[in-house]
Amino acid sequence: MTAWQAVQSLIQLLGPAAPHVSGRRPAAVGDLPAVVASVTEANDVASGLGGLVETRKLSDTAWSSVTASRCSGVFAIELWADAENALGALAESVIDALGPDAHTAGFLRLSVQSVGPIEQSPLGLAGTATALRLPLGVAFVHETPTAEDTGPGGIVKTVHVDLSDDFHEVMEIT
Repeated sequence: MTAWQAVQSLIQLLGPAAPHVSGRRPAAVGDLPAVVASVTEANDVASGLGGLVETRKLSDTAWSSVTASRCSGVFAIELWADAENALGALAESVIDALGPDAHTAGFLRLSVQSVGPIEQSPLGLAGTATALRLPLGVAFVHETPTAEDTGPGGIVKTVHVDLSDDFHEVMEIT
């Protein structure tokens, strides 16, 4: 599920770069320019301690806890255009979007790993029309946080303490 969330965040991030940004390849010249996104080498990675990344006190009896799921992998991004100059402009726009502001979309890291080559590729299933396609490989780490407010009783209800020193004590703190 986190790989799917990462793709959705990428599509949203790249939305201003082209009129068509999705997980589907363009079917006709009218769909150009287009950006197509997919994930390879997806790997769910532990985030925080047991998924818990932050707690915040809301009041004397309420807390907010933030859990997160994290995914890393490589985006296989395809840039499609009908002319080389349009493809170049699209590539610059996409590379700019992958810059430092990407953290606002949940990306902890986005790094272009490969570019090209530019190829003439068929559009749609029939393949009667063609367009230029430029593949990009972009390594990523994406985190999806979820906040949950917790009332009295908090997140941790009981802590077992076993002190082994001069005085051996065992207790439960609630």
